[in-house]
Amino acid sequence: MQPQFCIRPFSLASGAASVAASVPASVASTVPIGFTERKLGVEGVNVPLSVWFPLDSSSSSSSSSSSSSPKAVTYSYKLCYSKLVRMMMGINVPFEIAKSFKIPSSALSTSLPIPSNSNFIIFAHGFLGSRFDMLHLCELLASRGYTVLAPELPESISNSFETTDGVSRDSIVDATMSFIRRENPNPRFGIFGHSMGGGTAAQNSNSFPLGRVSIAGYRPGATVDPTLIVASEGDMVIPLNRITTALPPSSTTVTFTGEPILDIKSIISQHNTISFIMSEISTDPGLFQTNHISFLSPSTNDALVSGLRALIPLAKALKMPLLDMDLYMNSRDSAIALTKFQDVVLDFYDFHSKQ
Repeated sequence: MQPQFCIRPFSLASGAASVAASVPASVASTVPIGFTERKLGVEGVNVPLSVWFPLDSSSSSSSSSSSSSPKAVTYSYKLCYSKLVRMMMGINVPFEIAKSFKIPSSALSTSLPIPSNSNFIIFAHGFLGSRFDMLHLCELLASRGYTVLAPELPESISNSFETTDGVSRDSIVDATMSFIRRENPNPRFGIFGHSMGGGTAAQNSNSFPLGRVSIAGYRPGATVDPTLIVASEGDMVIPLNRITTALPPSSTTVTFTGEPILDIKSIISQHNTISFIMSEISTDPGLFQTNHISFLSPSTNDALVSGLRALIPLAKALKMPLLDMDLYMNSRDSAIALTKFQDVVLDFYDFHSKQ
């Protein structure tokens, strides 16, 4: 039996708290959101799919009619050590070693059908990530009226399915879109991804008229879809110059230095490809530059820190990539990072959803 852990709601570390920042009010959903889990059939493999979607007042009442009060979802996040060893060191462990973490949320568990008249946004996680990596942004997008679809991908740290030939990132994205098209013949899709998922978002061959958002990872693709690239100078996994040198010549760069960008909506309306560069330099030791995993959900990062903290010294001794885990253990700045980039992502999708 796998050990079970409960992750308490995130609180800012004392050093980061000095900036007096917290998750903004807009993150607290004013529109109830539903959550459900489905399975995608891909080349005979059952791939987990998490779905967040908006609930209107009548549907949220219906979803809880069998109970005295609505039930909030508890996400089940699994950290598979044997998968980690195989992917990072090339050593096959003949049995699974894993821990499961319970992450509370404000989404409501529901058996209601997925909305058929919604704009759909797919989330692609990164290398050794999971479909819950950016659950804070998935929930936020759902509260804004989008249906968000997050499939598990082959490199997932959760090890949710056996990978076989034909089960690739692109085939899973294709299956996710086909799943929606069975009930909705004319859906409109967008996609966003983190790290390797940023490359997936940029390069997948499907059409995404709502736009493509690559966060902390980007690879150029032959696309006319609106594109937003979010990157940080503090990312030690995918350095900023690796992203900026890959940007198409037609892209427009917006540099965020800590102050709100008042004309961001105008910039989005005028340019098809935008790079949003987080360039934060501070002499205050209590402030941290956004690193590679700062973009992930605070609750997911809490689980990662809890599950991997003891292994960091060994990983350093073996010169294994730490994927900025060592930086994040000091900064614990996921909630702060969200306040820096969420508005540009929301404004980007909101603008293109109306076109």
